[in-house]
Amino acid sequence: MNKIPPEILLNIVDGLDAPLARYASVSRAFRQVIEARTFANIQLTSTEQSLTKFDAIFSNTRRRYFVRELEYKVELPDISKKRFKKLQSNREAAENNRVYTVAVSALFTRLQKWTDATEDLEKAPSFRLTISSSSPKDSYRPESPHQHEHDPAWEVRNSFKYIEFNELEVLPPLLCVNEFDHSGRSLHPNVMAVINKALPRMKSLLWELFTAPRRLEALRADLRASMASVLADTEFSNLEALDIYYEDTDPLNQDWEPENLLDANGDDPLSLAVNRISRLPKLRLLELRGTHILSPAVFDVDGENRDAWRFLEYLYLDVSKTTPGGGWYFTGDREKTMTSDERIESDSEASVAAFDSDDSDASDFLPDFRWRKLDGDIPWVDFRLHPDPITLNPFLIAMARAIVRMPALKRFACGFTDAADIYYYGPGVEKSGPMTIDKSNFFDSALSHGRWIMDFETEIPFNDEDPLFSDWVLPPELTETLEAAGHRIFLTRGYRHVHRCQPGC
Repeated sequence: MNKIPPEILLNIVDGLDAPLARYASVSRAFRQVIEARTFANIQLTSTEQSLTKFDAIFSNTRRRYFVRELEYKVELPDISKKRFKKLQSNREAAENNRVYTVAVSALFTRLQKWTDATEDLEKAPSFRLTISSSSPKDSYRPESPHQHEHDPAWEVRNSFKYIEFNELEVLPPLLCVNEFDHSGRSLHPNVMAVINKALPRMKSLLWELFTAPRRLEALRADLRASMASVLADTEFSNLEALDIYYEDTDPLNQDWEPENLLDANGDDPLSLAVNRISRLPKLRLLELRGTHILSPAVFDVDGENRDAWRFLEYLYLDVSKTTPGGGWYFTGDREKTMTSDERIESDSEASVAAFDSDDSDASDFLPDFRWRKLDGDIPWVDFRLHPDPITLNPFLIAMARAIVRMPALKRFACGFTDAADIYYYGPGVEKSGPMTIDKSNFFDSALSHGRWIMDFETEIPFNDEDPLFSDWVLPPELTETLEAAGHRIFLTRGYRHVHRCQPGC
């Protein structure tokens, strides 16, 4: 049995019925294959019983090398079904913070010992760590005691509370973790700062942040500023892939005046932090999904330094139509747009009990109309479909100047919701996904060049009108920069205006 190739043993193990542990005594080689399969994906909870069992299993140091993914579930305190109908209280939040702090600290203290006696770190255990957090009631869906047109409060009871560490500023460093992500309850960026600094060998990070709505202005600003600090101050010396999902939306009321997010020097800390991250020497992929409010500073270049982004291969940005300075990247004809009639909406009798009251026998219902108005979503006003040359052109020019300084770049995508999609493919990179015949022909004919597909188009306009201002064109500085680099551009400008742009067009 010990002479059978591992590939054959794996096929044999795949055909066995669980539990596999009972077959481990067949031979030493068979035991190693079974242990490699058994311990590849470990699921662990923060209960004392689960942690004690974990300690016993992995007191055998040889088993630690089989782990490829460790899923750690932090069990937060349960709540009553009555209390579930209310928004999370400050007392509940404080207890959640305490439990989460103890649980994460317990895990990191254990895992640090996995590499204490390892002389060669390249041969140390290495795996993906996922930390989730939830209470038993997080999946509970009660029946509302009264029919009501508004959403019940339990839909968002935990949404505006972010878990924070309870007086914990440093965690033991883990040299065995190469990937990290989290799920469940929302974490404050300050928590991510402590965790990230404790994972010096991390190569891949998936970070999800569900931001606060605009009516909670101070909390919203704090979350964004804290996120910028994490990206600006964490070393990330081994990071190769960073994927950030930032849950946010643009205001549906496009008469809305966005918040000003610039600091006292007129800079946007988040855009500067993203710029810094994009230049990390080992970073290959940077993906910002969701809706990110970014300025041209995200593409800042250092004078004649042409090696700023020497290694970046994939860059994807989902950008808000609002600017960090409190403006918009797009404009339009406000007089021609339709506006929803807000008078038909009301919050009258939003709940049998007063909203967020102590009466737990009745569900609270969300004051949808008032909240949506404070969030900039009522009235619905949609007219910002046209590039604003004052704000958007500097962004596009900075983008072009940065991309031509990314010699390893294979794919770039930048999207503005319902307004523009910009794609770049490096020389020789094949297209991904279906394209129109015109785009496909352009793409294939310029395969040896960097190729841009820029779509500035909207839904089919009323009365066959051009949805874009007729006098808007790509800024000359952009086309000159790309021409000098030998790039090609396919521009869709408006519903019926398709232009194929080569150098000199």
